[in-house]
Amino acid sequence: MGIYTIQKKYLPLYKAILGGDLRYVKEVCNADEHVLEARITENSDTALHVAVGTVTANRIVEYLLTKMSNDQVTLTNKDGKTVLSVAAIVGNVQAAKKIREKWTDLLDIKTPLIEAAQHGYKEMITYLLKFTDRNFLYSCPVEHKTNV
Repeated sequence: MGIYTIQKKYLPLYKAILGGDLRYVKEVCNADEHVLEARITENSDTALHVAVGTVTANRIVEYLLTKMSNDQVTLTNKDGKTVLSVAAIVGNVQAAKKIREKWTDLLDIKTPLIEAAQHGYKEMITYLLKFTDRNFLYSCPVEHKTNV
């Protein structure tokens, strides 16, 4: 099945996530064993990437996290972004907290921290700093101008 066929198949799921329709998301997850790792956008985002990125679908984020394995949570999109990176880019602190609660040692914090700084999300920066090795902070040259 080609990527465009897959995207077309999952278009109703994509729309349900954007609309916050948890009931439909649950139906799809129960009916399709591959939905949690399916690439549902042109950028190869998973349903979790999309839910985290909407900022308003955190009930869906919570639900998806209960269904996903470690491998599924760590999937990256075409840009190499994890779901924690997406949360940092859009400033979705609530989703970042849920991701970290479920997978405390699973995800890289450094990249999302940098991305949160680049996008000027102070609350996200403060949250991610709790999990960041202080030596990392002093070892990174300042390469990017931030809005913080």
